[in-house]
Amino acid sequence: MDISKINKIMKKRLNEGFFGNIQEEEEFDIKSKLTSLLKSGTLDNLELAMGISEGLGINFEVLLEEVFDLSFWIKNDWKYDDTSKDKIEIITDLLTKSSIDISLKSLVKIPPSIGYFKNIVEADLHGNELENIPPTIGNLNRLENLWVDSNRLISLPNEICNLENLKLLQVNNNLISRLPDNIGNLQKLEIFWADLNYLQYIPTSFFKLKNLKDVQLNFNEFKKSEIEKLNLFLDANNIEHDLQNLS
Repeated sequence: MDISKINKIMKKRLNEGFFGNIQEEEEFDIKSKLTSLLKSGTLDNLELAMGISEGLGINFEVLLEEVFDLSFWIKNDWKYDDTSKDKIEIITDLLTKSSIDISLKSLVKIPPSIGYFKNIVEADLHGNELENIPPTIGNLNRLENLWVDSNRLISLPNEICNLENLKLLQVNNNLISRLPDNIGNLQKLEIFWADLNYLQYIPTSFFKLKNLKDVQLNFNEFKKSEIEKLNLFLDANNIEHDLQNLS
């Protein structure tokens, strides 16, 4: 660990006011500041937090567990079957990796810490028993492909609409009855599969998506008028789809 580098970064954070007024020690909660550093999801801040923790005698591995739910990722990410790996090495990998695969694990929940791994481009969560997705998923600005099919989702968090680089979203075979009103914000979306759910209508903003190429919406609970509206949109834009008009 490069102490001079840590000191330089720490000085920069102090000048930015990151730590507030450290002269008022009664208001200085170092642990919460370290937590904020770690949640930023950068290696510089990871190194800085580690240096500060060592200097103050704080157990850094315990802090990592509290912030990142590290034992969850070691147990469930297919890459980390070897639990003997150094925890610093694992968290460094999580903060830099471009894909996460925690599919087919019978998981009932995903920790909010998934939103701190901001280099993720692909996230495969399919084939579990998830009833919801943490709103922090919306922090993954680089995410392009998200698979959450074959779970027990009843809805999608509104924050999923913040994923401005998302190209593929598969939510088929769930229990979803409605989509987020702002789904039209996903302007780069090309593939959207939501068949085998309980959808009754599609939000108006959906019809503003201009890059769609493949949409699967069969086996939902749409009324005839909704299917006709969807077919008009999909056919007019030459989008591959599976919808059939009701007779």
